[in-house]
Amino acid sequence: MKTHITIILIGFIAFITGCQDLEIENPNNPNQKDVLSDAGSLKNLAGSVFQNWYLYNVGYETTPAFMLGTAADANTSSWGNFAMQDMSFEPRRAWNNRSSYANSPMTEEYFNNMYSLLSQSNDVLKVLNRDSVINAELGNDRKMVKAIARFGQGIALGYIGLVFDKGYIVKENEDVTGEDAEIQELKDYEDVIDAAIRSLNQAIEIAENNYFKIPDEWINGVTMDNASFYRLANFMAAKILLSESRTENENEELERWEKIKNYAARGINRDYTIMADNSVGSWASQYHFYANNNSWARVDMRVVAMLDTCDIPAVWPEEYQGDYTKFPNNGKAISPDNRLETDFKYMATHFFSADRGYYNFSTYRYQRFDYLRSTGFPGQGQIPLYRKAENNYMLAEAYAQTNKPNKALAILNDPSNARVRRGGSNMELDEGATKQEILDAIIYERTIELFSHNLGIQYFDMRRYGKLQKGTPLHLPIPGAELETLEMDYYTYGGIKNAGSENTAGSGWKEAYESKK
Repeated sequence: MKTHITIILIGFIAFITGCQDLEIENPNNPNQKDVLSDAGSLKNLAGSVFQNWYLYNVGYETTPAFMLGTAADANTSSWGNFAMQDMSFEPRRAWNNRSSYANSPMTEEYFNNMYSLLSQSNDVLKVLNRDSVINAELGNDRKMVKAIARFGQGIALGYIGLVFDKGYIVKENEDVTGEDAEIQELKDYEDVIDAAIRSLNQAIEIAENNYFKIPDEWINGVTMDNASFYRLANFMAAKILLSESRTENENEELERWEKIKNYAARGINRDYTIMADNSVGSWASQYHFYANNNSWARVDMRVVAMLDTCDIPAVWPEEYQGDYTKFPNNGKAISPDNRLETDFKYMATHFFSADRGYYNFSTYRYQRFDYLRSTGFPGQGQIPLYRKAENNYMLAEAYAQTNKPNKALAILNDPSNARVRRGGSNMELDEGATKQEILDAIIYERTIELFSHNLGIQYFDMRRYGKLQKGTPLHLPIPGAELETLEMDYYTYGGIKNAGSENTAGSGWKEAYESKK
């Protein structure tokens, strides 16, 4: 098996949105070297980092967001779209990592897209490092362009490290083309994430020390200057570090939580809200449009039971078959949380196939993003991609994990924050709440308030707290097509027979629930 390979990262350069219309082709192609030969092209290339990131994670590009939702038993669906069924079979099955598998694009295209984003960011930095004329033409915008490119490096590498077991660490000072291409080695996810944080730290430092204003048209609906970009970069660093852990033991490392606390303390203080523009390939969100569309997906009964106070089971019982009347209160939850009514909708019918498993059935769907569908496909309206609430929960969890429970409690009980403001005064925690009660409340909030907001939130949370159902992959393997290119053997993770191994979940939430029945 080869462990070192020569790679040529072909930069994916999307249609640039900016102050001029440009068609930009592969900058690694020597015939296209004039593409990056002027400041305007380079500036717009850097600006497209934001839209490409959006498209690759929730937009109309292939994304694993849907299947990570069902793997976490957050969403539920019996349909095969986006590998939702394949990642939620009960008992769990191993991920099919063959390139011939119909759902192989869920990992293959995401892997390639993240490296396209990385290559794009590297291309910008290479020009900045070698071209004094373009640097002079950029003038005061040079620092902005560099900060965004560093940010692109960080988030691309960060999400490779969160989703996959390994990845390549390629930055702008490495030549990965031509006869003298440097031999690249696949690195473990920890090393990839460390490299991501280093890039984000560089973006943070630039933004902290230089004034700039990002053009409004670069992010549809978001206006940012260097101060708000600084907060976004800190938020993303906290988010990546918080989501990294594959085990409970990793999740409890105090040094890591100190870092998360410092980043989150400087993180976003307002919602990062994209305006979906009803245009595929632009700013519309496939994930927000479809993830909880009535006939496509529902809210898993595990989440319904979290909201409920009348003993609705967290697993749809086989003996109930499709009969809702066998549930307490016909499966309609009762909750002190106001969001049960505003964000979730009771459904007394279902669209799923019984022969694919009653475990897919649910009495609720998510309705918070229904307004996106009011204008028809592919959706229009505000999408709060990153919420102030998420930053608050990261900071609260970091306080709880570093033995400052009173500070965590103050965040959760603050009436201006989401738990009380949207959930209601009944959601306030008692002053004497224990550390575990505070952590339970934070995970509840991250599940309910941030439900289906962006790629992987609930999956990463379930993973780091050892809650993923037995046999669920803890991360995904390098895609099969890439392994074929490398002449490496196929490998994969997941499946009951591998449960409890290094890369596959052992006993999780469902097993604990079943043992208490």
